[in-house]
Amino acid sequence: MPDEKTATRALSGKRQMMKQFGPLHAVFTPGGLNEWRIFSNSDWKPMDPGANPSESAFGRFYAESYFDTSGYTRDELTTMFDNIFIQEAGRWQLTNAGNVRVQVFDLVMTTRFNDGSDVKMDQFVLEFQGGNYGVPGFNQSLYDWSQVQYGRYREYLATTQGTDTTDVLAPVNDQQFGSLESTTADKLWTYKLVFLTGWFPNETGHDLRIPNTRQVVQANIVSEPDLTFLMRQKRSYELTNY
Repeated sequence: MPDEKTATRALSGKRQMMKQFGPLHAVFTPGGLNEWRIFSNSDWKPMDPGANPSESAFGRFYAESYFDTSGYTRDELTTMFDNIFIQEAGRWQLTNAGNVRVQVFDLVMTTRFNDGSDVKMDQFVLEFQGGNYGVPGFNQSLYDWSQVQYGRYREYLATTQGTDTTDVLAPVNDQQFGSLESTTADKLWTYKLVFLTGWFPNETGHDLRIPNTRQVVQANIVSEPDLTFLMRQKRSYELTNY
């Protein structure tokens, strides 16, 4: 039996955690508001700062959630990652795609992307579209590599061109990155960012649909020596606050 000094309320050992985002359905209708309307569930929001919760002027959307690991931290346990991956089931579709590209980032981070107040991800998208930089964890990013446990970037193009049909989108670029850095953070923030590149408001309507997403974290919850644990907490605090 563990004694009072070594016992923890949270169980150590192997863990598998999962977060799921529902499908995104967004429609652009020319005339009127001249904006994209989000018809899917409440997982999805526009990136546009100050926008109506169900509307995006620029075709930029995101879903946000988190894994609560505060119980492990409270018991002085460290989350060590074995693997992080995503699962999707269904087709990516966009009507009247033309030359529009659909780009997507999946992220698992120890820091909240928008800090809960200013939607910094919208600024990131502008920089990425304009100069192909600013990806979290890389140069010219707000976030250190160790803060980005997992990232995946994909780019989709239509497989056919039609005016009245829903074009099925196929990936032409698929990249993965991230540190899998062990952490004592209270939360692991998870994101899916979807945005259109090469799209401008015009007289053509669009219907965008993407499937369900499941983000899976496989980790080992361990007890480390006191000094190691405290140094991890110090590093996490410095990255978050400076």
